[in-house]
Amino acid sequence: VKALVQKHLQVFGTTADISGIEFRFKRVDGRTPLDRHVTCSVNFPDVASARRVFDNLETVPSGCGNLPRTPPAHRDGFPSVHGTRMKAIPAPSMNSLQPDDQGNDWVQIVRKKRLGSSRQCLVTSFLPVDLSFKETVPIKVGMFGRVIGTQGRTIAAIQQISGARVSVAKQPERSDTIQSGIGELLIEADESSKLDRAKELITQALDRKLG
Repeated sequence: VKALVQKHLQVFGTTADISGIEFRFKRVDGRTPLDRHVTCSVNFPDVASARRVFDNLETVPSGCGNLPRTPPAHRDGFPSVHGTRMKAIPAPSMNSLQPDDQGNDWVQIVRKKRLGSSRQCLVTSFLPVDLSFKETVPIKVGMFGRVIGTQGRTIAAIQQISGARVSVAKQPERSDTIQSGIGELLIEADESSKLDRAKELITQALDRKLG
């Protein structure tokens, strides 16, 4: 984590000073081994540094939503349900980082945060996000499962690839049948191109052509 921050704060090849940046690590024990991970909070002294590091992080080239074959994640990341922006980035390789002078192994800390079988890290930025572009998309009851996907993987992939937030705006009524019931998805983004991309991906998911 420290190496990633230092790398993206570099200016014209000079080594960045990270002495004023606070790193906090917390272990999270889940129900299963795959749920156990370590999170790291990075507190920057100014907004510009935080924005530079987050914007320069490279997103995963494939495997969005933990689906086997997808287009790359959007370079801007995607908005979460909590109003923050997130990015799925490749976990550093074993050879890319070295232990620090206290013997803390940065690689082990980062790599414990995994999404299923793919080695990815989820990075959250708490800078404000303006989701001024919004649109609802009607979905038939029988098609909701295709958009959501197993364990929410498909809708996660749609968000990571498009850079837009996709959520269920209207649940189908209990009395609705598979043939007649209609629900709605809400798409929110800070750019119209992201909204349009999300609609394209929803169509692909309905046709079973995503992932």
